[in-house]
Amino acid sequence: MVQLRTAGAWLAFRDATQRAGDCGEPQGSSIEHPEVGAGSAATEVDVLQPRTLQINGEARTVTAPDDMPLLWVLRDILGLTGTKFGCGIAQCGACTVHVGGAAVRSCLLPVGSVGARPVTTIERVGETEAGARVQDAWLELEVVQCGYCQSGQIMSATALLNRIPRPDDADIDAAMAGNICRCGTYIRIRDAIKRAASARA
Repeated sequence: MVQLRTAGAWLAFRDATQRAGDCGEPQGSSIEHPEVGAGSAATEVDVLQPRTLQINGEARTVTAPDDMPLLWVLRDILGLTGTKFGCGIAQCGACTVHVGGAAVRSCLLPVGSVGARPVTTIERVGETEAGARVQDAWLELEVVQCGYCQSGQIMSATALLNRIPRPDDADIDAAMAGNICRCGTYIRIRDAIKRAASARA
């Protein structure tokens, strides 16, 4: 019943948004970000078919419309609330997760486009080698202040180290540019990424 109520809430939200007119495509994000694709909207008949997703190394079956953002599925259906809702237009980075190993903004990624690609969230990224190093460095340097953006920051930083084990300042700046920190802890974030990189076995 929770899944059906959540799916129904998403359909109502989607329909209301479409009636009001959308706000256009977000601009300026450098994050990898799969296409929503034409024809993602589904009918009431087929939107609630169960699907199996690979979430944090486990097969999870959910009932959700194809065009429901992955963020809603993670938070509202699966209860994985470590991934945060920030702006809803892929500009702040709070909703960052890994899909198929790449950092993506889950607030705009339709669950129907995930397919068999594995999804990793902040709840389990610390079980990966790079994720553990990043989290340790975050704690050592006391990066976190308000903390709201930090799950997205950690996910982006971990994806960076998976791609570039020894990033320079330019690599870090490019990878983290789409993650907004209102507390202004960016210097600590950059230092933590460097420390995590230097701790690589």
